[in-house]
Amino acid sequence: MRLRTVATLVASLCTALAAAETVQQNYDYDEYDPSALYQPQFVSVPGGHTVKKGDTVVLPCVVQDLGTMSVMWKRQTLLLTLKNQVVREQNRLRLLDGYNLQISQARPGDADVYTCSVALNDRDLEQTQTLDVQYGPFVRTVPESGQIIVDQGQNASLECHARGNPKPRVRWRKKVHSTHSMVELSRGERLHLAKVTRSDGGLYECVADNSIGDTVTAPVNLQVLYKPETEVERSTVYTGEGFKAQLVCFVHADPIAEVKWSRVNSPIDYSRATLSNDIMIGTRHTLTIDNVQLDDFDTYMCTARNGLGSAYSKIAVSGVADKVEVISTPMDGDSESYDLAWKVKSYSPIIEYKIAYRKTKLNSTSHSPGRWKEVLVPTTGREPVDDIHFQQQVTLTKLTAATAYDLHIQAKNKHGWNRVSNTFHFSTIGRAMESRSLAANRGSRPALYIHLYFILVGVVIRSIV
Repeated sequence: MRLRTVATLVASLCTALAAAETVQQNYDYDEYDPSALYQPQFVSVPGGHTVKKGDTVVLPCVVQDLGTMSVMWKRQTLLLTLKNQVVREQNRLRLLDGYNLQISQARPGDADVYTCSVALNDRDLEQTQTLDVQYGPFVRTVPESGQIIVDQGQNASLECHARGNPKPRVRWRKKVHSTHSMVELSRGERLHLAKVTRSDGGLYECVADNSIGDTVTAPVNLQVLYKPETEVERSTVYTGEGFKAQLVCFVHADPIAEVKWSRVNSPIDYSRATLSNDIMIGTRHTLTIDNVQLDDFDTYMCTARNGLGSAYSKIAVSGVADKVEVISTPMDGDSESYDLAWKVKSYSPIIEYKIAYRKTKLNSTSHSPGRWKEVLVPTTGREPVDDIHFQQQVTLTKLTAATAYDLHIQAKNKHGWNRVSNTFHFSTIGRAMESRSLAANRGSRPALYIHLYFILVGVVIRSIV
């Protein structure tokens, strides 16, 4: 009986010990299982990241108390990494120092929202990083060919589209004809030109720049179609028998015009005449007459024609002298006379000159000047300065003291009178000043005063002109 009681007590004690051990095991498991006691949480913080194209950026993802749970990176819904493996873009993506995502050789297309996540039992623990990739500008023109053709008088619109990050600033400029310089125009992706003329045609550039990369340009060529326009280098070409005459006509046209030369009274003798075009300029057309004869003095025409119309200009080939040029100063004389000197270009000897002068209206309260007085001056017979340049001088007498005069000259050779020269202005000095000029020989200071007086009068006369 006593043995049975002892056995029962031993059995109860063993059962109690087994139960206590089970409780202790459960308690130990709960104490050391991190997933039972702690939840993962991010040490890193969400944020925005900016990188230049081609550079490297690291998107942070640091998780505390991760335990046995896995981490993944996604771009929107696209899976990039799982646990410690990169599943896309292995050549540019890698995990750095745990789960930080490194992106090498950043591209504009990489700009997006990236999510680092930890899968829990009931939800996903997520943290987002936003990436912005900056890159230099590039442009394209509309149309892409960069060629725009319009008729003169129409409106033209030049357009280009620029991309870049940050958004590029866009402006337009135009190349100056026959130079390498550019003229700055307006800003914006569109340049509007109203009622274009031929001068609006040419090469334009759309220029885009931002703080990243180099400034880029895109060319646009504006072609303006118009009928020919003609102009001459000189409306009159002065020459002489046995000399050469060169007639120059400038033609502007698009499409290119056909150019022909003709003369009023008879056909051109091409046995002594040659034609040439300046290819570099593209508009300069020349008719050169060698060994000019008397019959070559005539009016010539330069006629240009294209599909839009025609135009012409006239050039006179003349044997008369060129316009006379006065070379004396506005004060070259005393109170009642003036020493007049001039020169003239003539391919034939000068026969005589015609001088006309009058008192200018400055000398009276009347609004009309004095009457012209004409003087014929025969040539002095002096040798010319060179083959075609002549000079002569004469003293005009019986003038009024302290008076301003207007003057012009003509020259005559065997072909007739030339055109009247430009009006020249001169003046005589007063008698009081003439007396002072005599006293100027006695000292340097009075001479200086008289010299300054002459300069002052000359300035006044030029201001009147």
